Amino acid sequence: MAAQRHILLADGCGAFRHMVGEILKGAGLSNVTDVGSYKEALSVLRAYKVDLLIIAAEIDGSSGLDQINLIRAGKAGCKKALPVIVLASPSDSNDVAHGLHERAMSAGASACMFAPLSMKALIPVVFSALGERIETKKHSGKMLFARPGFSRFLMKKLNVMGRMLVSVPQEG
Repeated sequence: MAAQRHILLADGCGAFRHMVGEILKGAGLSNVTDVGSYKEALSVLRAYKVDLLIIAAEIDGSSGLDQINLIRAGKAGCKKALPVIVLASPSDSNDVAHGLHERAMSAGASACMFAPLSMKALIPVVFSALGERIETKKHSGKMLFARPGFSRFLMKKLNVMGRMLVSVPQEG
């Protein structure tokens, strides 16, 4: 069995951190540390081996893109190539959203996602950022996510037990 990946989640809204944490735990990613500020995030990055950073585009007027620049410059106390997913609030303007996405990707983010988040959208991005491939299958109106190599029997057992397999209702 592969080692558990450590994910750091930095967002100013506790309820949002809780929701994203539950989505990640539902996908079998239970080693999630959540913090409410960039200062706390940098402390965790310096103290622990983190495999993925999920960071808000903005917390209390400070930019998450500045934090990505620190990481890529080697000034955050973690590996420079740390995968980073930027989470942003929805915007009234498509131009603003497009500009943020461009700036995040230019800063070195692995992905930039906009709220509202769904499990269906978040899980594949997280596994991709971690360098893991997952399989998606449609089954009785649901989208199933599973790590490759699982037999159909094991996938059914995991689905019943609620581990490592995520079932998401299909839209429309």
